Amino acid sequence: MFYVTYIFNHSLLYDIQFVIFNFNFNLNFFKHSNIIT
Repeated sequence: MFYVTYIFNHSLLYDIQFVIFNFNFNLNFFKHSNIIT
């Protein structure tokens, strides 16, 4: 049981980091595309 909750928490943290990374990447891309155009 502890192992399952550990895996779940770990994957949840990983998903949150992935979402934040994608958000930052898209934000930077949007800024650069605005500068270019």
